[in-house]
Amino acid sequence: MDNNGNNNLPPVVYVAESPELAINYKWYSCAAGINSEVVVLDPDKIRRKYKEVNLPKDIIPGEILIRDPFCKGYIRASNAEMEYIRHESRGIFLIAQMLGATDVKFEIEKIDSFEREITNKGEVKIKAIKSDIQSRHSEKEALRNKIIESKSFYPQDFSQSSYEKAMSVASERGYLASDDIRSLLDARNPEIPLMKQHTLTMEMTSEVNKAMDIAFSVSSAPFLKLNNDTHIATKTRRTIIIKWFINF
Repeated sequence: MDNNGNNNLPPVVYVAESPELAINYKWYSCAAGINSEVVVLDPDKIRRKYKEVNLPKDIIPGEILIRDPFCKGYIRASNAEMEYIRHESRGIFLIAQMLGATDVKFEIEKIDSFEREITNKGEVKIKAIKSDIQSRHSEKEALRNKIIESKSFYPQDFSQSSYEKAMSVASERGYLASDDIRSLLDARNPEIPLMKQHTLTMEMTSEVNKAMDIAFSVSSAPFLKLNNDTHIATKTRRTIIIKWFINF
């Protein structure tokens, strides 16, 4: 949920190998397929232009930087999906705790895999990938192992003040636009009878997919080379739905 004052930063930055390429790439005919929200800069220019924001320690030509939705700055496209999911998960754990949760568990309900490709017209197209049951199971297990599986909290007094803090955190993180988070907050409103259990189902990848759709448009310009990790990360598109079980 991009709500950290980052909106004045371009959503995607391609790291060019030279200042000349960063200036002249627009004159290539195939550059027309690059999304207008992509900025092309060389490593030194990126460090100078964005010296006040968080950047990866090493900025390598041929990679793509994605605007961080939670901290002012950028993260690597090759790490973006996992970073988004981890941040979203931490936000849910934090809000649940403030709402008086005693334990939070989750299960990965669904993973749908797709690939992005560039059409003959230079446009980004999404196509589904068929996978067998074993592959889907392995994919879920790999993802599960990268996320904190559950959390338990000591019982605590839940008050109007706690509820307002939870609302404040949800607002800061941009969660109030989510119907799922709003339903959780409504369920714990101290002014009405409180729910003791709540199930929250969320798509965890909608925001990162928007950024990566923009990033993949760089592939329409072959002269902008992508390193292998970046190419795989931007080509792959997944819809990940996680179900959270919250007890109060």
